[in-house]
Amino acid sequence: MIQSIAALLKQVPFFQDLSEDTLEELTQIGSIQYWDAAKVVFGEADPPDRMYLILAGSVEIRKAVAPGKTILLKTLGAGDFFGEMALIDRSPRAASAVAETHCSLLPISRSEFLGLVKNNPAFGVSLLKTLADRLRFMTSHLRSA
Repeated sequence: MIQSIAALLKQVPFFQDLSEDTLEELTQIGSIQYWDAAKVVFGEADPPDRMYLILAGSVEIRKAVAPGKTILLKTLGAGDFFGEMALIDRSPRAASAVAETHCSLLPISRSEFLGLVKNNPAFGVSLLKTLADRLRFMTSHLRSA
């Protein structure tokens, strides 16, 4: 499974510019977690302790807009990641993540994430690009709503 994780990481734009050694290091950082469909990975306002890479399955990112009412912001699949924003500013989660299907997720802790940013300038640039893309998507999504 480790080779497949490294191969998947290499396909994710966020990780493409990392060295083979760094990718290998990432495959060793934690245990794969499995989530059943409809299970909450994290909720809004939960503490920011890790981000997740989706190895298999899909995850919905949802935002509460009124008591008992949520909107779907985005559905993510294998090779996507989520939860990184809270690791950057340590703010509570801005949205919820819910397994849409049975999922295999690789958690990355805040310290591991910050080590990647600090030790890999290409990763930092990729992070900035990804965050800009997501902000651009959300801005256009809100305009059309």
